[in-house]
Formats: sequence, structure tokens, C-alpha cells
Amino acid sequence: MSESGGGGLKIYGNMPGTLEAIKSLGRSIAYSKLFKAENPEQGEIFAWECLMRGCTPLELARENHVIHGTLSQRYDSMLAKFHERGGTSKIVTRTSDEAEIELTYRNQTIREKLTWEEAAKEAWPYDKDGRLKHNWATPRARRQMLWARIVSEGVKMLCPEVNYGTYTPEEIQDFEPVVSVRVEPIRPTEPADVSEVKPVEPTPEPVSETSVELRESIKKELERVELQEAVLAQLLVQHGIGLQLSNLRTCGNVKAEQLLKSLQLIPTKMESTDWEPCSAVIQAEIKSILKERKDEALAMRVKSHLQKCGKSLLKDVSQIDAERLKAALLIDVMDLFFAESLQAVPPVELKN
Repeated sequence: MSESGGGGLKIYGNMPGTLEAIKSLGRSIAYSKLFKAENPEQGEIFAWECLMRGCTPLELARENHVIHGTLSQRYDSMLAKFHERGGTSKIVTRTSDEAEIELTYRNQTIREKLTWEEAAKEAWPYDKDGRLKHNWATPRARRQMLWARIVSEGVKMLCPEVNYGTYTPEEIQDFEPVVSVRVEPIRPTEPADVSEVKPVEPTPEPVSETSVELRESIKKELERVELQEAVLAQLLVQHGIGLQLSNLRTCGNVKAEQLLKSLQLIPTKMESTDWEPCSAVIQAEIKSILKERKDEALAMRVKSHLQKCGKSLLKDVSQIDAERLKAALLIDVMDLFFAESLQAVPPVELKN
């Protein structure tokens, strides 16, 4: 497909009645809903884009999406065009917690990386009410969003001619939608008598305060499980509470109850002297959850963490560590497991 306007004119320019053909193609695009065009006029805009790029509507649709009325380039299309120009790429990490890519172009190599911990501190993943958007709410969705962002940013940095002026659909979904307003003509009126008008005091938005009992229960659970700061922040974000524990007071009982249930799934941290081997039951439960998730990268990361901590297999970890891994999978906060060192088997005391 041609990147320049000249190529498009070579394909479409010899048609008799080009403008009428654009109108006809625009109507077809609108009726087919190919680009979610709401009327023939919007369809004509996409028809003009096809003309200038020298491509068919289906080719344009294959490489782009329309989000909030904006034509956006798919991240796989960006990467494909980067490869067509002689660039190479290497997947370093692609999980729901972290994405990293290595890009090489014209003897220059860069690495672009983004973690969920970093993204959680930005405004993109949240809606106006502070809740996670649907495109960030699940592990699979987060993996796709993290990957799309590093591909877009990396290609823009190293080879901007591929995607200058465009964003991926994943990035555009994080934009605030533009609200269209129809402006009616203003008719002159007689000036109103404002001498008796009193200023209207703004009505504060109602605050849904969390009950004292729930806050106390959550406080006790947090003291019991001893979470690291980064893990706690992820857990709060996961439940739409935000990054700060102070938000618990005004998040409402529903979110607080969900947070409490997740905390209750996490086992109490034990001393190394309380080590006991994990049961066959919990091993089977963990393997079942991993199989259901169908996330090979996550399974490999679990295996890597076990080996890093001197454990060859899942059966080599303690019962308490296995329970924390199970809880991390269930509440989808994997740093609950990855950020912790695993219990070592206590030395056996030899009797004389």
C-alpha cells in the first residue's frame, strides 16, 4: 500500500467523475458501517483517505481502527511497517505486569519498557470515577495495553515515519472522549433584570463514606498479611480505590468489601521455622488456575521465580508460599508472590 498521496492519485485519478465516485464510495462505507461511519459525509472522509493512500477500504480497515472518530493505526501494523523498512524487533517481556521490546533500526538499538506498576500511577487506566477502564481491568487486557504502548512509543522514537501523527487504538481508548455540542444561533433578547438574582451555591457531590467497621476489619487484615507498599498499591488499584490507602474512607462499602474479601484470601506470613511442605491439593489447585488462565508467559515467570529462589518444582515450596501464590492468582496481584522471597527449608538438627 502506498504511503504517499501521489500513489493514491495514480490509482484513483484516472476514474471518470472522481468526486462523484468519492461520494458513491462514501455512501457505501457509511451503509456498510465499515468504519462505524454514522452518515455518508463521514464515509466520504474515509473514501478520500483511501484515495490519498492508494488503497481499498478493506486495506485501510485492516491496518486501522476508528476510535472516538479518529483513525488509529494498529500496533501490529506499526510493527509490520517498521519491519518492512528494515527494522528488527525482539520481545524481551510481554506479561500482564510488564512489557519490554528491543528495536533495532539503522544500526541503532533501543529498549522500550513499561510496567503495570508505572502505568497504575498514570491517569490513562482510570475513568472519571477513579475505576479501572475495561481495557485495563483484566490481566489479558493489561498485557495488550502495555505492549501496544511500548510498540507505539518505540517505533515513534526510532522510525517516526512509520506512525507519525497517529496513535494505536489502545492509546486512543485512554483519551477522554470528545463531546459534540450542537450550537444554536443566538437571538437577541431584552436585557434581564438581574438586580434580584442571588448567586447559586455549588452543590457538593455526595461522598460515599466507608463504614468504620469495614475500615477496621481491613486495617486488621493488612496488619496480618504485611504487604509491601507496591503490592498494596496494586491491590488498591485493582479494586478501583486508587493508589492511596487514605482513599479507603470515601471509596464506599462495596469496594471496601471486595478489598476485604481479597485480603482474607492471603495467608498470614509465617516465620521460616514454621516451614511445612505444600500439599498435593494446593499444587493441583495452582496448576488448574494456571491452565485456566492460558498465559504461558505467566507460567514461565512463576517457574523462573521458583528457580531463582532455589526451588526446582512447585512441590518444593512451603505450604504458606503455595497459598500466597494461589491468592496472587485469584486476586490478580502477582507481585504478592513475585516480590517475596520463598521460605527456605530449615536445616535438620542431628541428634547425638
